[in-house]
Amino acid sequence: MTRSSSDLPPENGQQPDDLGPLRSLLVGPEEAEIRSLKERLDDPAKFAQAVGDVLIPALRHSAEQEQELDLELGPPVEKAVRSFIRDDPDTVADAIFPAIGPAIRKSIAASLHGLVQSINRSLEHSFTAKGLKWRLEARRSGRPFAEVVLKHSLIYRVEQVFLIHRETGLLLEHVVAESVESPDADVISAMLTAIQDFVHDSFEGPRGQGLDSLRLGDLTVVLEHGPGAVLAAVVRGQPPVELREALVSTVESLHREYGYAFEKFSGDTAPFEPTRDQLERCLAAQYAEDDATMALPKWFWVVLVASIIGIALWSWLSLQSRWRWQDYLDTLQMQPGVVVTDARRTSLSGGMVRGLRDPLAASPGDSAEAAGIDPARIDARWQPYQSLEPELVLARARQILSPPTGVDVDLDGDRLLLRGEAPHSWMTQALTLARAVPGVREIDASGVVDVTASQYAAAVSRVDGRRLHFGAKSFEPVEDLATVVSDVAELQRLAGELGVSIELGLIGRSDGSGSSVPNLELSLQRARHVQDALMAGGVTMALDVEGRGDLDRIAAPEDRADAENRSVTLRVQPKG
Repeated sequence: MTRSSSDLPPENGQQPDDLGPLRSLLVGPEEAEIRSLKERLDDPAKFAQAVGDVLIPALRHSAEQEQELDLELGPPVEKAVRSFIRDDPDTVADAIFPAIGPAIRKSIAASLHGLVQSINRSLEHSFTAKGLKWRLEARRSGRPFAEVVLKHSLIYRVEQVFLIHRETGLLLEHVVAESVESPDADVISAMLTAIQDFVHDSFEGPRGQGLDSLRLGDLTVVLEHGPGAVLAAVVRGQPPVELREALVSTVESLHREYGYAFEKFSGDTAPFEPTRDQLERCLAAQYAEDDATMALPKWFWVVLVASIIGIALWSWLSLQSRWRWQDYLDTLQMQPGVVVTDARRTSLSGGMVRGLRDPLAASPGDSAEAAGIDPARIDARWQPYQSLEPELVLARARQILSPPTGVDVDLDGDRLLLRGEAPHSWMTQALTLARAVPGVREIDASGVVDVTASQYAAAVSRVDGRRLHFGAKSFEPVEDLATVVSDVAELQRLAGELGVSIELGLIGRSDGSGSSVPNLELSLQRARHVQDALMAGGVTMALDVEGRGDLDRIAAPEDRADAENRSVTLRVQPKG
């Protein structure tokens, strides 16, 4: 038995409550229930479990009684779903992937099936006498051949299906078969409703009944009525009884699923978009069997045409490949320095080539690309050799000689022509190397100006006869020796390049003042001073030093005679 707080022993010396047992008997169960309820409300887990125990039965009961729950829960659920999709589209995509993939594949398969059927029908009638007759009819009438075939082979075809609200006459949904132009469905729906009302009012038929069909030429409108909606099918040809049964079954199915929506319809057609699948199943068709083609199965004609197309395509590709290969070989054989010894095509896109190729010849891959062939698909093996084609002989001569800027190398038969200006060192080397160029028998270098010889002559003219002047009784020259040293060093370099052996004479002189012996010594010191400056500047050629004093005077005007004789004269002389 549950004990209340009054049954516990007293604390801190307090006296027991005499009414405790009575209170426990009277309100004890209620207190226990209140405590249990408070625990469930305070504990989130228990509270959630309690709500879950009653939520599902409540939703099921509300759905069985009225559809108002759908209307109330629809907006918040739709808002929550939209928000979830916007915030996390990847999760939604992963969730619907297992369903969307099969749906797409099913749709593609249905489209391909319809295309194959259309092709089969055209092929069936293309190789028969009846097919030729129909082609003549199509040419004579100006209509497409497919339309003529359809006219003669079609038993019936449901081209359009309308779902119309019975009370308001508004169009709820509309589907159209492939290759059929889509009309203004709302206008047709309104006209059908108007015609039914006209017939009912004119002939005083019962309100619950309506037209079963309308016929215009080879088109028949089959109508099937339900309590909330009318199903209208536009049929080309003679509709069979099975079609009427299919429409009845569809109307019954639609009313089972959308009966409440038909009853509560207020102009919004969005709830009826899912009916397209059921309406599209009503777009049936049936074609007559062609006796002329019964002897051979349909697949025979499909395989035959496919084979012809395949053979024609392969022949065209093979012919194009052969043309490209021949263009490649023709271009290759016209290249200087390339000799093709063996070549054959091994596939539609490649082949093998064997031959000789000069290293300076153009790349064979360029010829392949120009002919539209991938060089990687060609097994090319080339043996190196030196071609005597004029273009390659000239290219090889230029490569070996490496002419400096200003020198032009040309070829006249087997004679190599050199024109321009070049250093003597290059001229000497070029005349030697040119004899080793295959295809060159003669070298004409008469048109080349030896720049080094011209520079040597100019250097000799600057140095030979140059006179350095000195002050009275001094062996230090008045002019700057650095310029003289630079000119002599340049002369020495150019003479070395030309292979000319020279020596430089240094002749010292003095004026007529004083005795002859001191003047002779002073003139020699002056010449030796110039000699030391030249050697310090890197001049290594032979230097002939001589002092003449005042014995060999230089003829000059009287006022300039002494100044001209206080000098050292430079003389360039051949050696040997």
